[in-house]
Amino acid sequence: MASVLYELGYVKDLESVYKSLGRLISGHCDRNRVESYINQQMKQGLVKYYEYDDHTGNARVCSGETQEAFLKTVKTGCKDRNGQNLMVRYRKNRVGAWACEGISHQNHLDMVLNTYNMGYLNFPNFHEANEFIEGLHEKLLAGEKWSFVSGEDNPDLLRRKTNYQILESYLQQVFAKLVLEYQKKTSENYEKIVFSEDGQYCYFNTGLLTKFARPVFILGEVKNRRASGEFFCHKPCHSKGLRELVNDYNFKEEDVSPGPEMATFFNDIGEIIYDTNVDIDFTDDKLAHIIIDGLKRNRFPKRYQQMFEEQRDAAIFGIAEKLRSSIETAELIAKRNFKYVVPQYRPATTGTIGGETVRHDGEIQFLMPIYLDFNLYDMPDFALVLSYEGGFYIPETVLTLSWAYNNARILCKPDEPWLQASRIKEDYNNQEESILDVLNTVEDEDAQDDFAVDKNENIVDDIKGSNQKDRSETKAQTSAVGSGKNIKGSKGNKSESKKSGAKGNQGKAKTPIGMIVYLENIESANNGGIKGTFGKELNIATISKKKLKGMKIAYIKDKRLKVRIIEKNHMGNSYQADPL
Repeated sequence: MASVLYELGYVKDLESVYKSLGRLISGHCDRNRVESYINQQMKQGLVKYYEYDDHTGNARVCSGETQEAFLKTVKTGCKDRNGQNLMVRYRKNRVGAWACEGISHQNHLDMVLNTYNMGYLNFPNFHEANEFIEGLHEKLLAGEKWSFVSGEDNPDLLRRKTNYQILESYLQQVFAKLVLEYQKKTSENYEKIVFSEDGQYCYFNTGLLTKFARPVFILGEVKNRRASGEFFCHKPCHSKGLRELVNDYNFKEEDVSPGPEMATFFNDIGEIIYDTNVDIDFTDDKLAHIIIDGLKRNRFPKRYQQMFEEQRDAAIFGIAEKLRSSIETAELIAKRNFKYVVPQYRPATTGTIGGETVRHDGEIQFLMPIYLDFNLYDMPDFALVLSYEGGFYIPETVLTLSWAYNNARILCKPDEPWLQASRIKEDYNNQEESILDVLNTVEDEDAQDDFAVDKNENIVDDIKGSNQKDRSETKAQTSAVGSGKNIKGSKGNKSESKKSGAKGNQGKAKTPIGMIVYLENIESANNGGIKGTFGKELNIATISKKKLKGMKIAYIKDKRLKVRIIEKNHMGNSYQADPL
């Protein structure tokens, strides 16, 4: 029998949820009793939703699942050793889907709701974070733009943003790099964070310069230092004078004068220069993955997403051909301008699977501008991400321009016309909410989660799909792509096979019949009904006018509708669904 937790949203690892709950309660965790209690809470409408207050910036309880709701909780019927109620916590991601985030007691929940994290930089609330960024921005050397052009408003307020998004992203990733490597003797960043003699404060070089061309150092309190050495820099601020650092904050003079060096991301300049003599290994599987994945994440122009919805296979083939041609054009330009393909730093990521921490080291990649319609006078449609592996460039994914700029700025300020902050609109829906798994800032180690939702870009696939483990692509999607030759030749695909693993062992896609899913992209269908898409494969489901029972299409058009897939339509590749 499926867990009731799945009805509230995506659950990455159900066993970890109950493992965490069992560790926190004072007694045995009866799973059946918990499931029954949560089910009753849901039936009685006792799921609690939270939204941000426009005036204070802090979270508050709201009346039901409003458009602005970003987090929800439901009690488990269990209490921790201190007698506090334990609840399951779900957060809405950037595409509007709910995902289980952890187990909390009330004190922990208050901290999760109102603290503001920039990776390992931690602030008591959003306003203090914004004031810090604004104050730092005023001190910086002139001549660089640290915010994007205002784009569409963020209607769901899924992630509050400081006023200088690029600066926030830069600081987050620079400090994360240092935190993850300051103890590694083999790293170029070894001991580039220095600590006061009592270990209460930390001090690091941001790599930025003041208006007077002086290095910008940050000072902050050390919080929640773990056995791994990772910690939070709490209430960071622009550094004090040397005398104050030594006398008031207990730093050694030799540690702060002249101070730690800036973070190192590469050792040789050749690592960040795109080599046009290296082939791009672009197989059919890679093409299909990048196109389908990019369309699902709304990273392609809307006209292509509409083509995909109306005629999937033809759209994939057409986009694949345009993508190939765009890459060839970019290659020709790059041969004449070595800066055209821009380097980026893919930040390190950490996540927890089955109670075990999994870490992926950061790496240098390249961003290739893609103009699907060859309008080189305008901004590109997106950037194609390329990794170097085994003598080939491997295409990984596509990024919106704001996301691409943030990653590129970690290494250096981009100066190519196609990647200029002054021409890029902020895209809230495609920005990563958080690269690092650093949500659990509670002081008591016992109250921290044993698990957390992985915040890197790959989680979107899982959340938008079902809770099924099988995520294989259908043969129809890959067969429509094309020949599968390398873009610059046919030297084989050793790098691809090495990267992707045993791809041939994937099974056939499971039928969605009987599954409870969320219907998205809802629009009017024939005979007064509606149709929409669901799951990773963006399958189409229809609901008849009779089953809508007077529900107004205008009311649900821009929302997500919970449905059960009941059967496949007799004609076509769509399914019939019942609203829940």
